[in-house]
Amino acid sequence: MVKLREPLIVDSVSPLDEKINVGAFTLTFRGLLYLRGSLILAYTFYAKHTPAGYVAALATFTVGLTLVFYPPKSQSIETIIILAAAYLAGTVKAGGNKQPAPRGGGRTQPQRPQKQKAPSRPPQPQPRIQIQTQTSIQTPSRRPAPLSPRIRRKP
Repeated sequence: MVKLREPLIVDSVSPLDEKINVGAFTLTFRGLLYLRGSLILAYTFYAKHTPAGYVAALATFTVGLTLVFYPPKSQSIETIIILAAAYLAGTVKAGGNKQPAPRGGGRTQPQRPQKQKAPSRPPQPQPRIQIQTQTSIQTPSRRPAPLSPRIRRKP
């Protein structure tokens, strides 16, 4: 059975990661900077007193709270945001910038020229099948029978 390795979480040593007890919460200096910055930016949007400004202020404040209370993982939220922005800008490919490892134990062989495919012909249009139906409406030569029987009176 294969034993899987556990991911190693390496905490960076930084004075911004010092913990502060604030009531029931434990924050870091980095979290306080994020909170302060998001509040200042959200207030600038809120001060415009427009519906778009209110929405932008709420989104900014939500992002700030996410940055403050995001649990520590092996990949930080800042890295995820930076990679997402780079992907949307088109500077990073979906699989990353990894290049495949060469095969053959590191020995390289001259590459053979690849065969080029012959240009394929465009698909021929399929013939249309037309079904012609003939419908004719025949009018009766005599009157149709009434729905209720007529009672004839004798004179």
